[in-house]
Amino acid sequence: MDLMNQALIIEAGVRFETPLGIEVELKARLVDRRTTEIRLKKLGGQKVREERQIDTYFDIGSKNKALRLRSSGRRWTLTYKGPCKPDRVRAREEFESRVQDGPETVQILDRIGLHPYMEIQKYRTIYRFAGLVVGVDRVQGLGDFLEIEAKGGRTRSKILRLFSSLGIPRRDIVKETYVDLMASK
Repeated sequence: MDLMNQALIIEAGVRFETPLGIEVELKARLVDRRTTEIRLKKLGGQKVREERQIDTYFDIGSKNKALRLRSSGRRWTLTYKGPCKPDRVRAREEFESRVQDGPETVQILDRIGLHPYMEIQKYRTIYRFAGLVVGVDRVQGLGDFLEIEAKGGRTRSKILRLFSSLGIPRRDIVKETYVDLMASK
């Protein structure tokens, strides 16, 4: 792979060398959040931080793509998520940029016709494990989830192995996004 098609991405203290902009993720419903976190720590997962995230999604005319503005403490991040590639693990193009002023960004997006249509609030505990970013989420209105993500294409089997090692059955794995789950309530 040449340098034009690679990116070095740093997220939650984990370095990824990846095809530009591809994120791979999978989530599962958690029956017992506390037990999952204990197992993750025993396997070597390192807690990075806890944070409250407020995700505002904008109507971009496609249900298979997303534009999200995330507030996390004093940090704001604007993220574009492209169409999902068909697979057991959710893989999609993703580009992020920090923004200085979230409310001003909402005004700019509104002025160009991109209006908020959904807000998702969650408390997330972020862990690092074997090159993966692991989020233990409590999503308002949906419950507890484990989300494992990485950048690049060779991480699918690693994600599935971690679910297995944590004792999470395949029936608890969900392909839907939090937006999809919230919309189907």
